[in-house]
Amino acid sequence: MNVEPRAYFLELAGEVAALREVEATLRWDVGGEGGGTFYLNFAAGRLSGAETASRAPFLALAQERPDFERLVGAVGEQPLAPLTLLTGRSGARSATLERLSALDATLELRVTGETGFALAVHFAPEPRAVEPDTRLRLDAETFEALRAGRLEPQAAFLSGRIALEGDVGLAMRIALATLGGS
Repeated sequence: MNVEPRAYFLELAGEVAALREVEATLRWDVGGEGGGTFYLNFAAGRLSGAETASRAPFLALAQERPDFERLVGAVGEQPLAPLTLLTGRSGARSATLERLSALDATLELRVTGETGFALAVHFAPEPRAVEPDTRLRLDAETFEALRAGRLEPQAAFLSGRIALEGDVGLAMRIALATLGGS
């Protein structure tokens, strides 16, 4: 699959019910040929992709072009699908995003298999060239079940369908940040 990152991000627009109460910006860096830095801006339940941020990003995502193309192949026009591992299917509130951005850490999400991809999640306004503090690994079938809402993140962890490596405390802080009250 050959997906041009600039065209993909700049054509993204629409309603995002899970983020209807949030005004936020997410930074997404795609490395390699044709890559760049793109922003997903959220306001009043609407998403717009842009080459500029409407506010300081609460989170920065980074991946190489081949991983980006495989991710798009898996999620289509739902680039936020991997983040349901962090926010759950019910979405996020401003307080949740503030708690996540305060973590000051890096997590790597790796979906294994032929259609798999890697995505670095930096709980900071911009990506950092560091080894991830925590790694989450799951197969493509588990990712699809999570994305489709057939499986909740907690159930996937408890059943061993998501492997956790590195800073277990960070994984717990992420869970607390997303489960905390608004």
